[in-house]
Amino acid sequence: MEQILVFINTILGSLIHIGSSGSSHLGLLLNLF
Repeated sequence: MEQILVFINTILGSLIHIGSSGSSHLGLLLNLF
């Protein structure tokens, strides 16, 4: 369970750094689920 939270936290952090292109990465992640 903790690994999932860390994974999500890492994704959110990367999206903040990526910025505008983060939306495309978010779409790819949603496709994985």
